[in-house]
Amino acid sequence: NNDSDGDTLFDGDEVNTYQTDPSKKDTDDDELDDNVELNTYQTDPLLSDSDSDGMPDGWEVSYQLDPLIDDSALDPDVDGKTNLEEYQLGSNPNVIDVTEEAGNDSIADAQNIDRYFSLGYSADVGDENSNTSETIPYVSITGTGDYSYDYFEFTVTAENSLAIFDIDYGYGTEEGSFDTYLRIYDESGNLL
Repeated sequence: NNDSDGDTLFDGDEVNTYQTDPSKKDTDDDELDDNVELNTYQTDPLLSDSDSDGMPDGWEVSYQLDPLIDDSALDPDVDGKTNLEEYQLGSNPNVIDVTEEAGNDSIADAQNIDRYFSLGYSADVGDENSNTSETIPYVSITGTGDYSYDYFEFTVTAENSLAIFDIDYGYGTEEGSFDTYLRIYDESGNLL
């Protein structure tokens, strides 16, 4: 009764009962260990996408979606992007992402992002030691990487406020990345 991969499933059961690989914790490479798929989520440890909706089981679980029903067309954050589109874009399906609007290339034309700050869970906010998405307000901005400066405005309601700016890669660019410079100005246009 060995457990070669340390997934709490005995090797004999993996081979004879579940047909999973006793040398891999995650037979289908969906970011969920075989024992978790079988005992917690009842997903198929041999299929990375148990409900065949185009999103891997592990990704769905990490964003509190249901890996057993096709929820690819749903839009829980009501940002106009389906869960499947959010997966394909690498964005959070539960948080409205700010996509820059054309014409926000000056302080005078800054795009207001007040309504986008969230305390909803996001796996993208924080680091390997802590996730601060539910304790510090954050906003996720998806840049286009169009070689221009983009300006965003927001309201600070109290001194010593904290906020996180999650600025994602250059959406829609071949390079998939861009340089980020974060400068804060006051309401008069003075650099702080």
